[in-house]
Amino acid sequence: MTAMAFDRRFNHMHVQLNAMFSSDLGHWDVPSMAEVMEETYELVEHDIVEKADFRKFVFSNAARMTPP
Repeated sequence: MTAMAFDRRFNHMHVQLNAMFSSDLGHWDVPSMAEVMEETYELVEHDIVEKADFRKFVFSNAARMTPP
């Protein structure tokens, strides 16, 4: 579903959604927090999401929402 947020072909009026990374990494069933980001980056490694869009996903979109 993350990939669809960045693929304008699938979104109304062909816009890119401002998706943000969120994770349950604090939950008991996540043995290593580092593995969460490694798995997330597989979107780039498998050419599902562009690097620039991945940066938006894990940083830029959330940073833009921070109040001044």
